[in-house]
Amino acid sequence: MGRGKKNWKSADLILAALYRLLAWFSSGGNQCYVLANDLDQANDDLELAKKLVSINPILDNAVKVKQRVIERRDGKGIIEILPDRMSSAATAKPISSPPPWTQDQVCL
Repeated sequence: MGRGKKNWKSADLILAALYRLLAWFSSGGNQCYVLANDLDQANDDLELAKKLVSINPILDNAVKVKQRVIERRDGKGIIEILPDRMSSAATAKPISSPPPWTQDQVCL
């Protein structure tokens, strides 16, 4: 059982990644990787994260938005959004059965 389409799954995912990046202590830093189904989904997720940062002064002061990543200003972590390497960009369909963690989820 899962959530249907257009039920804010990507927004929940990005909010969880921002929370992990900024609120959780880790001695090695907080490297957050969001794996999307394809390149288009990865770009959509990244744009959503950038918009959330741009409208929130607290987030904007805590992170630097770069072209492909969002980085903590203190250098102790990043969020990087990656397309699933097992998906075809042309069809947005999995080429083979991907592991369950590759379906638009945060890997922590």
